[in-house]
Amino acid sequence: MEQQTEIKTLLQGRKLRITQARLDVLQHLVAAGDSAITSQEIEHNLKGIDRITLYRILKAFEEVGLIHSIADGSGKTKYALCSTKCTDGDHQHDHIHFHCRVCETTTCLEQKIPGTLQLPAKYSVEGMEFVVRGICDACN
Repeated sequence: MEQQTEIKTLLQGRKLRITQARLDVLQHLVAAGDSAITSQEIEHNLKGIDRITLYRILKAFEEVGLIHSIADGSGKTKYALCSTKCTDGDHQHDHIHFHCRVCETTTCLEQKIPGTLQLPAKYSVEGMEFVVRGICDACN
């Protein structure tokens, strides 16, 4: 029950209307913890939600800084909860993602992306992804 209240607070804090579908999707993302999950995994586990509604929910969550998408090289976009620093239109994803080639899980790591990025003049950064590929501790 406490987690349900926390999930409602997350939606209210981002000024999103509370619907059962949004609660269910967010509950699934919260349960995943630091692991990123695909829309297919969410759809499989939430039988009462159609694909179009799911994509709209994921897009809305991403737009308000509630989740971020990860292209980990697996060919599937994965989603994970954002930190509290992310806001509407301003994602702060300066952490590393780890993709295990054996179990194909992708995890958000606390470690920050190392160093500073030196771009040529008149280039501006709009986003950055840092994915480390290898074998996770569970598969090692």
